[in-house]
Amino acid sequence: MKNERIEKKIRRRRKFLNVCFLLIFIGIFLTIALKSKYFVINKIIINNNKYVKKEELLALCEAKGKNIFLVKKDKISEKIKSNPYIESVNIKKRLPSTIIINVQEKKVKGLIKFDNAFINLDESGNMIQTVNQFPDGSIPLIEGISVKQYIPGQNIAQNNPTYQKVLKEVLSITDFKECKNVFYSINISDPLNIVLTTKSGIQVCIGDSTNLEYKLSYAISILNNEEVKKNKGIIEILPEGTAIFRKN
Repeated sequence: MKNERIEKKIRRRRKFLNVCFLLIFIGIFLTIALKSKYFVINKIIINNNKYVKKEELLALCEAKGKNIFLVKKDKISEKIKSNPYIESVNIKKRLPSTIIINVQEKKVKGLIKFDNAFINLDESGNMIQTVNQFPDGSIPLIEGISVKQYIPGQNIAQNNPTYQKVLKEVLSITDFKECKNVFYSINISDPLNIVLTTKSGIQVCIGDSTNLEYKLSYAISILNNEEVKKNKGIIEILPEGTAIFRKN
């Protein structure tokens, strides 16, 4: 019995000493890690940025030159998302001194006039950022609705569900391959009589936003007609599925 008690005491002491040595080792490692230049961030990789320049994102994250163990990913993410173009951020640490930042930007689907500039819009009609870029037809200019104040993230049809629904549908036009660089503007002043204007000045009246894909494919087939290309006028897509072209 006496020997068993002695052995138990010895085992407890060994466990205690092992824990102490482990804690001392961890303490030494952390001290070295936090002070060593080996773990100072000297490389930041940024992926998937199209609208926002790499230099802007690097300035926002403020991580270079800091210890990789002391940098908090959620704080970096929060700073980067302060840029209105950024939808989401995913950050990974690669020891000893590299950070990888994967950003997902908002998709710019349209423009709207605001004072002497324009505002980029996302796929739902939410404001992204003011730009001096004049519409070139690569993304449509939204007309028939006005913006009194630039508020990033706010929908230009705030408090109007009807216009919000129409906006989301017509802004999807850029998703159709055959419609890219075709339509200069989309007028939604009357949600039941939406008017698309091509870069060449031909107006396409599509009625409301229902059956949009069918109406667009029909309109494109007419716009590709050689006789229509030679003239300016109005294409009216009728509810029964037919179309009329009237010369100006």
